[in-house]
Amino acid sequence: VWSLGAKDHKRPNSPLRCCPISKPGTGQDGFQHEDLPVIKWREVVEGHTDREADDVKERVDSIKRMLSSMNDGEISISAYDTAWVALVQDVNGSGLPQFPSTLRWIANNQLPDGSWGDGEIFLAYDRILNTLACVIALKSWNILPEKYQK
Repeated sequence: VWSLGAKDHKRPNSPLRCCPISKPGTGQDGFQHEDLPVIKWREVVEGHTDREADDVKERVDSIKRMLSSMNDGEISISAYDTAWVALVQDVNGSGLPQFPSTLRWIANNQLPDGSWGDGEIFLAYDRILNTLACVIALKSWNILPEKYQK
């Protein structure tokens, strides 16, 4: 059996290659016992599991170092998605919003022209969809009519 992607353990920092992980079989791998096939696993080559564990640990540490050196990424806020989440009712049946902070976000992020969407880039269809979704959310909860009538 060969393990794909294992490092060459004879030369550090060498390209990845295959390495053996078990000894050749003895021909006794597939005998029958009570009408069921029994698999006799081959012995693992001594020291291989330690090398493999070291390789995995080295790769994990490398990935951790890369991730810790990155700055947090940014994702854009979507008024459309926020509005649909704002429509979710309390799971306990109180009749109130499950996520009231979404309604506060909608109220605080209306653009000066009365629409919702990206204030930096104007795309008519984006503004229309975002605005309709926010109006539906506010009207559904019957709050802030001054916002959705603007």
